[in-house]
Amino acid sequence: MIKQALFPLFCSCILSVQAQESSLPYITTWQGNRQAAICYTFDDACPNQFKTAIPILDRYKAPATFFVSQAFNPDWNVLTAISRNGHEIASHTQTHCNLTDEVAETEYVQSNRLIESKTGNKVYTLAYPFCNAPSDSITARYYLGARICSGQIEKSTPDNFMRISSIVVGKESGFTTGESLVRLFRNTLQQNGCCILLIHEIDNGPGYSPLSSQALEESLEYIHNNPVFWVTTFKDYICYAKEKEAAQIKEIERSEKQISLTVTDNLPDSVYKTPVTVSYPLPEDWSDASINCRKKAIESRIEGNRILFDIIPDSGIITINKK
Repeated sequence: MIKQALFPLFCSCILSVQAQESSLPYITTWQGNRQAAICYTFDDACPNQFKTAIPILDRYKAPATFFVSQAFNPDWNVLTAISRNGHEIASHTQTHCNLTDEVAETEYVQSNRLIESKTGNKVYTLAYPFCNAPSDSITARYYLGARICSGQIEKSTPDNFMRISSIVVGKESGFTTGESLVRLFRNTLQQNGCCILLIHEIDNGPGYSPLSSQALEESLEYIHNNPVFWVTTFKDYICYAKEKEAAQIKEIERSEKQISLTVTDNLPDSVYKTPVTVSYPLPEDWSDASINCRKKAIESRIEGNRILFDIIPDSGIITINKK
């Protein structure tokens, strides 16, 4: 097993570089004010993903994204069950063909319709078969974002949401062990970026580029012991990036004991439901505070002279109350 190398806990308390002034409220770069993000994404619905990988992911409470295609005869009962447990079921097209502009729309429509009819959940993201992308404008009509495999660590906000980078792992790559994945994660942390892993087969199955279950577990154990990483689905990574850019924080009223504010954006509320983390400055004489929204308590924490809390934009008036 990998020797644990705990990053200092103060890393989670470093304020986002988004703040131009310490007195301004802002949305942190990553949810929970973490310093980097990891997405576990799986292609082709290989049986070992569900038999072996899912129990490991669930043990570490790590949501993942499964890109499925009818070409691989996926088990829809299993996919429906894991989607109810927080995992994302997304499109890998209908026939797993090499996409061109001529066939892309048909592939997208048929794939989305099938997945949604089988699982009851809407499809928001795509992985291009063979990592070959057609016209961005066609893909953007059907998905919030799409994954290629250019082998790079992504930014917190991708330059192109229709061509988001991922890194192939397993036998056909340079990332075959838990130790090699940890090195990749450390590099991601240095860049304050997002590492999107592209996984196919697990252990000794017949699928492409198998990754050992031991390597998968060791990578998750490392993340568990170093909580500066946000493990999230591909969709939530995309939604957080777009919400963070679109969000507006507005203070409505302030008194000696209470601050009222809103966090809003211009994105469709039916789609963009990923909580963003707000860092809000407190008055100098406030040592502690609590938060409510629509008469419900919101979990929060104090870091220095700021209070941090998660909220879905457009949730209503938020009140910060002096304790």
